[in-house]
Amino acid sequence: MRGRFLILSDAILSSYESATGRYRGQDTLLQRDERRYSARGALFDGAKLLSAWSVELRSAG
Repeated sequence: MRGRFLILSDAILSSYESATGRYRGQDTLLQRDERRYSARGALFDGAKLLSAWSVELRSAG
């Protein structure tokens, strides 16, 4: 697995792929405020979408 992260102000973008390049994915993590983040991502096998997700993260404190 290899990939990259890019930090842009309130967002972290990531892209990654398997060693053979068959599987590829991307994620975006966005800071909504001091205690909340939103994340979205997708995983592909070639051009076929294998999985997509969306999650909201909140601080417990």
